[in-house]
Amino acid sequence: MGIPSQSRPGLAETEDTGFEAPTGNLSSLLYQAAEKYRDHEAVISLHQWELPGHSDKTTEIVEPRNQHLTYGELHLESLRLAEALSSQGVTRGSSVVTVLFNQIEWCLAFWATMHLGCRFVPLDPRTVAQTEEALYLLWQANADVLLVASGSLAAQVDEILQKQQKRDILRCVLSKGPTGQLPEGWRMMMEAMQSSPESTNWCPGSAVSPQDTAVILFSSGTTSRPKACAQTSVNLSAPAVQLGKAFKMAPGHNICQHLPSFHIFGIAFSLGAWLAGATVVFPSPSFDAAASIRAIQQGTTVHAPCVPIMVQAIAEHPSTPTTGFTTLESITLGGAPSFPRIIEICKGLTPKRLCVGYGLTEGVVTLMNLKSINDWELGGAGDISSGRVCSGSKIRICEPGKRLPIECGQLGELHQGGLPVFNGYMGIKSDACYQECGVNWVATGDQAYMDEEGYVYIFGRYKDIIIRGGENISPAKIENCLCKAEGVNAYVIGVPDELAGEVPVAVVQQTGTSILSGNELKAMALFELTPRFAPTLVLDVQRDLAQDTFPTTTTGKVQKSVLREWVMNYLEFTEKITTEDEPSQQTLESQVASIWAHCSGQKPSDVDFDASIHTIADSMVLIQFTSQIRKRLQKNISMTDLVKINTVTKISNFLAHKPLLADCTTSPRAHLHHEAVVSNMKLPQGQKEGMELTKSQAALHLAPLGFQWDDVEDMLPVSDCMKFMTEGGRKTSWNHRHSLVVRSCSSTEVLAVLRMWIKRNPMLRTTHIACNKDLHLYIVMRPSDRWLDRQIATGSSLTTIQEITTYRLNDSTYDHVQLSGPLLKCTVLPINNSNATGVVLHMHHVMFDGMVMHRWYQDLNQLLRGKHLPSALYSFHDFALLYQTYRASIEAEQAVDFHVRQLRGLGSMQKSFWPKQRAPRWFKGDDQDWCHEDGSASQPGERVPLDGDHSCGTMGLFHKIHLPFIRALKSNWEISPPMVAKAACALLNIHKTGAEEAVFVSDESGRSWPSTGDDSTLAPPTASPLDIGGPTFQKTINRVRIQPGETTLQFLRRMQEKQRDIDRYCHAPLGAICRSLEQDTVHGAADVAAVRDILRRQLFDWLPTPLSNEDVGTESTPSAEMLEVLSRSDLGLVWFPTLLPGDQLLLEVSWDDAQLKASEVDQSIEEFLCAMAWISNPANFNKPVTHCEFNGHKVWAARERNFHR
Repeated sequence: MGIPSQSRPGLAETEDTGFEAPTGNLSSLLYQAAEKYRDHEAVISLHQWELPGHSDKTTEIVEPRNQHLTYGELHLESLRLAEALSSQGVTRGSSVVTVLFNQIEWCLAFWATMHLGCRFVPLDPRTVAQTEEALYLLWQANADVLLVASGSLAAQVDEILQKQQKRDILRCVLSKGPTGQLPEGWRMMMEAMQSSPESTNWCPGSAVSPQDTAVILFSSGTTSRPKACAQTSVNLSAPAVQLGKAFKMAPGHNICQHLPSFHIFGIAFSLGAWLAGATVVFPSPSFDAAASIRAIQQGTTVHAPCVPIMVQAIAEHPSTPTTGFTTLESITLGGAPSFPRIIEICKGLTPKRLCVGYGLTEGVVTLMNLKSINDWELGGAGDISSGRVCSGSKIRICEPGKRLPIECGQLGELHQGGLPVFNGYMGIKSDACYQECGVNWVATGDQAYMDEEGYVYIFGRYKDIIIRGGENISPAKIENCLCKAEGVNAYVIGVPDELAGEVPVAVVQQTGTSILSGNELKAMALFELTPRFAPTLVLDVQRDLAQDTFPTTTTGKVQKSVLREWVMNYLEFTEKITTEDEPSQQTLESQVASIWAHCSGQKPSDVDFDASIHTIADSMVLIQFTSQIRKRLQKNISMTDLVKINTVTKISNFLAHKPLLADCTTSPRAHLHHEAVVSNMKLPQGQKEGMELTKSQAALHLAPLGFQWDDVEDMLPVSDCMKFMTEGGRKTSWNHRHSLVVRSCSSTEVLAVLRMWIKRNPMLRTTHIACNKDLHLYIVMRPSDRWLDRQIATGSSLTTIQEITTYRLNDSTYDHVQLSGPLLKCTVLPINNSNATGVVLHMHHVMFDGMVMHRWYQDLNQLLRGKHLPSALYSFHDFALLYQTYRASIEAEQAVDFHVRQLRGLGSMQKSFWPKQRAPRWFKGDDQDWCHEDGSASQPGERVPLDGDHSCGTMGLFHKIHLPFIRALKSNWEISPPMVAKAACALLNIHKTGAEEAVFVSDESGRSWPSTGDDSTLAPPTASPLDIGGPTFQKTINRVRIQPGETTLQFLRRMQEKQRDIDRYCHAPLGAICRSLEQDTVHGAADVAAVRDILRRQLFDWLPTPLSNEDVGTESTPSAEMLEVLSRSDLGLVWFPTLLPGDQLLLEVSWDDAQLKASEVDQSIEEFLCAMAWISNPANFNKPVTHCEFNGHKVWAARERNFHR
């Protein structure tokens, strides 16, 4: 972003030294903006209308239009309002309290208050429902003037004022529309304004100091009472100027202002827009996703400040374009923690830039991380930086309770100071606020660290305050409420939520004679507080957390950090929401009302059956609502349905005509399979509840893609081996790019064939979800047109076939697939003046192995030739079911024991590891924006291709050798060709390292049905496992020694015998192997570390014979001809031997260019092939295998096209 900052070397302290502070007070700054941008639009309200004949402007209105004001009009109208207020005795320093929504009147009130030199105090309109809190806020603000939005709000506020002891307060309704009968003492301020002159000699803000209090906002603290934060003109103008400059705001730019008008985040953005001449656009009175979408689409250059849950709601809304927004200039995230999933959702909305910011009510926009959307790539740990210091701020990380900076990289408490930071809470002395050398500072209570470049990473809160969707929630307030019940002791903690940032969870212990349910306790909180303060979940420390009592220190103080760990452990296994009073005997409408009351935080008796659910719900509540309907009513309603079917009555009528999920005649959901998945999760709530949890996780995963649970055809468990491929250190990790040309076929025909190909092969329609650390799932999507449109696209026309292989190569926005989206995407490329069509396939290795890829391409070629026979592949579903059941079997335990015995002590065999590592990580291919194993960012020069611009490790080298005896070994000595190649690999490793043993990984095909024991009720299918339509391969770590005096034939036979054991135990779960190794407290950790290292260092993978001539088309017969395969696996060195016709062995080798030179690999290939020739010659069978020769045979380079690299 180019923000100048200065840091003290080694210390976590930095400041924005290059920021030029604005001069003057807010009144003068707004006046300057009005003069400079007089005829440009300052504000537009899309939900307020000007009707013909009802305008007080000189311009005649001939048809309805949205209310709007130019800068000149806003300035003049605000002066008229200021003069009208002044005529009623309002003077400099008066407190003007507003109860307004996002509307033009809010802008008038803000500008007028600044011109008067008064204190602007915006309150949340929902506050008027809480009499005691509203009274407290009015008392804290010392209200002199009350400006409300409507007559109904005036009536509510008037009831509160009856209890107010303060002198008379000026009470005004700031509205142009009809308001009905107003309470006594209230007046219409707009009428007073209309009697004010059209022009005025008023000199706004002339006597106001920039250090005078301009705005008072309220922030929740550690007590149950909100705290008043007095902000000066300097505190607000500095971040406003920063925002305007950082986003290059100018006339013609729109701010989609859907943030609350009483929130510092929203005020700062509106002010930043005005000082830069941009337009503030109010889509709706309060946030409404559909209205925000319209506002974004109606502009040309739109900036959208959001809390994370707003982004989620916009992304999920059916009217959001699937390709994102072309008008969206930027999204800014603030107000709540941003999780990686939110960043990915933002990227799907296609803003040009994305900003993650930081600030508090006590001081906003002190950190900004603003980058092009294409530059937002998350590290392996998923850490999101809140950016570097800005707005003339100062930042330091200190030990909790101290004020001296600690070293960079250490966790501590974030302190912020400088221009945006206030001067302390009004009427409250706080140790968090202090001054140094005339600079205001506040200790934020947030845990963070700063890196050497001054980027700050925030990990949580030292304080107990919970931030839900940008709103501060005081745990003490909820605790005090719940503890009023007899015998109830309660503590409230915040838990992370990817949508809301944090949500409150109450944990109670009951000692009374009457035990209350979680619903009863939650209803109690709803009655005394408001829905926004109700805990999301009420857990019993004994019944739910299985603990005797709360965790305490030796002095008896409850350890909330430990309590939070207990709750997090509980939530990892369940999405439990206490529903102890099932409404099974109620009418359907009453059941829906009960569920809605539970999700929205109301009592059932308070539910209005005909009121729109959207008036009190955000997307998080709606997701919960749809999930509970599925769980409790066994019926389905989608988020899309709820857009129009938006009342309890309408929803009940809709569900009355929906079948039970169990009666649906849709594609099979594989209930047996799901139960197998759930049983292995070992969840305390059982299989049914576990299934609901998994479905909810899948729905949340699919929502950003625009899909839902009804779009799912099946869920299949990912094996441990394939799960290993979900761990990557770059966005292209484990990606394949296949470039093909299809001759004698138009692009339209290719598109149709690809759709058919994907439809008939379910694993080509998958995405991936990690339910927890141990359970990963493939989500198989139904072959709907919408999903296929996600997978298949038409790219730009090309001039030549050769351009296919370079089409958008290494383009970070295109040249890969993500685990969170379709695992396969196809780009069809028309070729000008040609009967050929190009195709680029991107696929993630987690979905395929070499065997099934071979079969998929055979199927594709059959379809291209018009042979629409049923697919010869057997459903991967049954294999996945058996494998998941096998994991918990005695057979799996035996397999794990076999591998553990082979791997113990591996950590002490570092000398046997080859190739040697010269650079961090193991990456084949493009390694843009890679990160270290711990998630830390890479540094320039850490990974340098050893061959520079001539690097060819990804493309690989191909060599051939003739092995005249290779086929006879199988018939005469029962030694297979793959075993000869594997033995040669072992001998080469010993030759290279000089160690006593070879250590390398081999991919085993796994083409066998896992055995689940004689007592199992699941019998393996009768189909050939070679026809399984998905990945079955497993990884085995080989440790090979040469025994004293061992001959070549003895060595080969011993290798073959050991391979039989490997085949028998090939399905052993890798995770279980590692857990078993870790039980050795002395060597276990080193052994597991060695396993993880070896899995990436060197791989041996025998490939099936490539496609025969009958699989390759002619000039007149369409076929998919492979031009190039780019494998971006996270591996160091890969051997791909395969046997060709005529007893020729083709060896393809690819490698990490930062670890090996091409000349080194070339020599190793020759040695490998010569070793194969020597040990496969029966003339050498009785010779010691140690006499193996690594040269002396004819080897020649070849460039074969292989489908399986």
